[in-house]
Amino acid sequence: MQERHELMTANGTELTSLLERRKEQEEQYMEARRGRVEEHQLQLQAQRVYDAEAYNILKIKMETEIHTLEQQLEEIRATYQLNQEKLDYNYRVLVERDSENTNTIKQQKKKLTRMADVLSSLKAKYAREERRYKQENQDLTEEYKRITEQFKDLQNKFQHFEVADTNRYRDVWQMNEEGITELMRKVLQADKIVHEQQLGLNWFPPSEHIFQAGSQGGAGGQRATGAAEGGEGEGGPISRGQMDNENIKRMLELLCNEAGFLVEGKIQKLLEPLPPDEQNLLKIDSILKVLGVEGAADVEKLLSYFLADADNHELIHPNDAIKAIKAFVEEHQAERQRGGDTVKTAKREAGQEVTRREEREFWERMASIISDKTFRVWNALEKALQKYNTLVSARSSTIDEVAELQQQNGELKALLNQYLSSKINEDLHVPPTQVIQLDNYESFQ
Repeated sequence: MQERHELMTANGTELTSLLERRKEQEEQYMEARRGRVEEHQLQLQAQRVYDAEAYNILKIKMETEIHTLEQQLEEIRATYQLNQEKLDYNYRVLVERDSENTNTIKQQKKKLTRMADVLSSLKAKYAREERRYKQENQDLTEEYKRITEQFKDLQNKFQHFEVADTNRYRDVWQMNEEGITELMRKVLQADKIVHEQQLGLNWFPPSEHIFQAGSQGGAGGQRATGAAEGGEGEGGPISRGQMDNENIKRMLELLCNEAGFLVEGKIQKLLEPLPPDEQNLLKIDSILKVLGVEGAADVEKLLSYFLADADNHELIHPNDAIKAIKAFVEEHQAERQRGGDTVKTAKREAGQEVTRREEREFWERMASIISDKTFRVWNALEKALQKYNTLVSARSSTIDEVAELQQQNGELKALLNQYLSSKINEDLHVPPTQVIQLDNYESFQ
């Protein structure tokens, strides 16, 4: 019985523990099921809200489309109505215009008859005017011949005075050039003194080419003007010596790069085995021949079309090269059609332009002999020397003032010695000498 009781007690305890475990698992299962139910309810609610929003959006979209379609239908109906009214109006206008055209045709026939009568009268008048103008033309031709002779005489006189004025101008130019060169040399000498004596720096003189280029440029401009007046002697081939100018070289390179289509195909095939330098040279010759360039004056004229800024000697952009070539060819052909006098005038103007450009370059060189950096150094040196002069002047005045004070001090010392050596000091209870000695002793302490 005891064993049975212990066994039942053990079985009851085990059963109780199992029931407790089962109860706990059931509670956990119920909690998990309750959580899943709540989660599913939340998901269901969210899905219902999402479906309701999608329904509302779709409903609004469909209502908007229906409204838009109704508006389009109304617009189409209005358009149909307007087109019908326009067609009715155009039909009435065409009917009225047809009647107007019929009346116009009748009026034009009457006008044609009237104009035929006017034409016959004008022909008779034309015959009379033609005879009169022939006589007037003959008189004017004779007058033109007479004026032409006078113009030729005047032109000869003009050329004579132009040469004389040019020579006089060259003389004045040479005189002014010598004067400005002498002044520039004095300025350079002053710059040398400033660098070597005041600043203690090495001074490097500029090249003598700066002074020589002006005279050579003036003489070259005079030769160019004389050649332009002569009008002959420039018809030969262009030598490489005439193309030494940097701007002309750059222009020819631009022509070779941008106007290669002017070279014939046969010539291009012949140039392929040659070196690049010879190819470019032959291409340039071929292009210049095609453009009608025959002399140095023509090269200068062509260069004027390629200069974007005549003062800075900058070439145009390569994209504008074709436009410049076209303008040069048109002007060149027009000059040939106008005749030799116009060509001479153009050459003379080109020579004058070259002379003016060389003169501007000369004055620019003269103006740039002293650089901005040197000029700033001069200004700084001038300010420093002015400050030094002010300091020295102040020191001189201070030295004079010290000399005066020393003189006064000497006079005061003599006067003080005179007072101290006076016999009246012996009658005093406290002589000044003792006071002075006491003061000196206290100051010493």
